[in-house]
Amino acid sequence: DSRLGTGWVWLAKTGVVFPERRADIGGVRGYMTARAMEQNAIPPDPLPDPLPEAAAGLDPRRRRILFRATHRGTHETDLLIGGFVGPRIAGFSADELDSLEELMELPDVDLADWLMGRREIPPECDTPMLRAVLEAARSRPFRDMTR
Repeated sequence: DSRLGTGWVWLAKTGVVFPERRADIGGVRGYMTARAMEQNAIPPDPLPDPLPEAAAGLDPRRRRILFRATHRGTHETDLLIGGFVGPRIAGFSADELDSLEELMELPDVDLADWLMGRREIPPECDTPMLRAVLEAARSRPFRDMTR
């Protein structure tokens, strides 16, 4: 709008007038435009979450453990821990569930390092459950670890 003078921008949608910023002028290097963002749009049908199928018919404790195992915070531990727990959760005893819950209290960074072989498992954390997860992670082909 020419009535505002230079250095001011009028937002037609809201009727607000604010000082012109460098990004408003155009040609700013690295500034994401709507057209550039369209190329990186999220697909309308993202990959399905494997949790609902695996959780059908499980008691609340097992569903909670399965959710925690597949939503750890880092993708690699989701795959490593969740890939172990998902197919086995229905068959775990109460003691194994206790051991699994203790295992999931450990930090993701440490679990990923131990399970991927970047560091040795310290003696105070070395449990039969962690060894079972480690063995499953080593025997599982890499191509099967994608969701």
